[in-house]
Amino acid sequence: MEHKQPNVPSAELLVDRASPETTRAVKLKSPEEAQQWFAERGITISEWALERQFNPALVYQVLAGTRKAVRGTSFKIAVALGIKTLPTDGTVTTA
Repeated sequence: MEHKQPNVPSAELLVDRASPETTRAVKLKSPEEAQQWFAERGITISEWALERQFNPALVYQVLAGTRKAVRGTSFKIAVALGIKTLPTDGTVTTA
């Protein structure tokens, strides 16, 4: 059975990296907005996490704010959720 991946924002969609001159500002989501996104589409957080090979418990921790998501897998999750962006100048932007 083939699973169709839902249309979920990913890190590649959040930053236009053609060149520093064309990098555009992106409206980041708050953790609450990310949770609302799942609810509006009827997608479970666990399903989303498993499709992207993330630990569901870690995704819940990032959304709850119990993980700061400053590096490692939790940071990758925050980027995939649209809560943080990949740094373009050595800094991290948060919602």
